[in-house]
Amino acid sequence: MKAKSKKKRNNLSNLYTVIIAGGSGTRFWPLSREETPKQLLSIDGKETLIQATVKRACSTVPFERTYIVTGPGQAESIRLQLNASTGVDWDNNFIIEPEAKNTAPAIGLAAIHLKHLDPDAIMVVLPSDHIIRNKNKFRDAIMLGAKAAEENYLVTIGIKPDKPETGYGYIKSGKMIRRGVRSVKEFREKPAKDEAIRYLRAGGYFWNSGIFIWRAEAVLNEIKKHMPGLYKGLMDIDRAIGTKNLKKATNAAFPRLKSESIDYGVLEKARKVAVAPSAMKWSDVGSWHALDNVLRPDIDKNIKKGNLISIDNENSILYCGNRLVAAMG
Repeated sequence: MKAKSKKKRNNLSNLYTVIIAGGSGTRFWPLSREETPKQLLSIDGKETLIQATVKRACSTVPFERTYIVTGPGQAESIRLQLNASTGVDWDNNFIIEPEAKNTAPAIGLAAIHLKHLDPDAIMVVLPSDHIIRNKNKFRDAIMLGAKAAEENYLVTIGIKPDKPETGYGYIKSGKMIRRGVRSVKEFREKPAKDEAIRYLRAGGYFWNSGIFIWRAEAVLNEIKKHMPGLYKGLMDIDRAIGTKNLKKATNAAFPRLKSESIDYGVLEKARKVAVAPSAMKWSDVGSWHALDNVLRPDIDKNIKKGNLISIDNENSILYCGNRLVAAMG
């Protein structure tokens, strides 16, 4: 594909979605396994998580500028699901990582590809296995974040907490840098309950959603600064983009790359980092216990999905398929 003009554009036609879909989702075992990771599952009985993610992404960024980063073992299953749910062919929308190396290499790989397509590319990085309600609030947060990304900020979407959650990392926000976007003072690890309560009372703290927005060039510059080994490997791949040697170069470089998250490798060290707070309903569905954020409990505080009969059960997760299951407490 021919690279676009370097002339700066203000209509966000340079906005691209990158969906990270290489994870295994092992915390949802036994439902999720290596051959059927969490993003390929239907958690709430409707679309699979990746189908819902793509549908949501394409409501903001068109299909032609939406890319999936995943491994060779998952690409075909994802392609079949997306072809079925969207009615279009996704063959050319994949960026294949030879092996899972966490989010920093995956995002870096996507960034070098997008920079070849469009030197001004702004990436909206989405996990493939989250559940988000309030599509309009999602879109609003993305558009506000994209405006800050045009100014070379690395932007993360922060979720306004409605309870003292201990299963998420937190972002401590600073001053307003533009409408709807604040600077980031620091990232906080998953807190103890009393600390999470303090965050909620203090205000200015947000859950780290793992949704990021930045210019491809900006994140590559930060990778170069803070993860020089990764940057060197990415440049080995970059030189082969557009040639018949791309697959060979990618396969040669990837085993040498350090497995690291973009949070630890870049965001916690970079200076120009911002948060766009959002009140959208969001869950990373990180474990079975997170289902109470997705499925409504019954009067006995049971989370239930599937063809089942429940007798005298309380505070239980009852999850099955079409086969009838009876559970007695």
